Amino acid sequence: MNSPLRLDEYFFEDFSLKVTPSFDPKSRVGKRKDGKIHCKVEYGPAKLYPKRFRIAISILVEPSKEPPARDPYFINFRIIGLFSFIDGVPKNIMDQMVRLNGTSILYGIARGTVSSVAAISQHGKYILQALNFVQMFKSIEEGQQAKVADDQKTVRGRPKKRAAAKRQ
Repeated sequence: MNSPLRLDEYFFEDFSLKVTPSFDPKSRVGKRKDGKIHCKVEYGPAKLYPKRFRIAISILVEPSKEPPARDPYFINFRIIGLFSFIDGVPKNIMDQMVRLNGTSILYGIARGTVSSVAAISQHGKYILQALNFVQMFKSIEEGQQAKVADDQKTVRGRPKKRAAAKRQ
């Protein structure tokens, strides 16, 4: 079944990947210190087009300053996507699909881009951890850290510690 949600365009407004001095590739994986990931999602209708939506995701990967860090890179980016819908989709369905599906689509693109850029960097490929956008938006609906304007909604994810599971 085809989705009524269409990704029309996406681009990076900002992108930075820097080697972390506190990363030691020789350190044991289980001994590495967790950093933080910060996530901000903004979404809302495009000003001139009622069936088009704009989503912006800002991600900051902040490695531990104390060696040895788990994350080999300091990563900062902002990706923007423009989405549209086929005719006949109710507004409440559009809002829900833009929030969850649109955000997930853009984050998937960003994860692939980060992995590709990191692959040609000093410490090799890096895969951004998965984020739970369902839980993030649920927390917002429950009133945590929400900033809502008439034409734009902003979601701020709390900094999360990386999973303690060993990664190779």
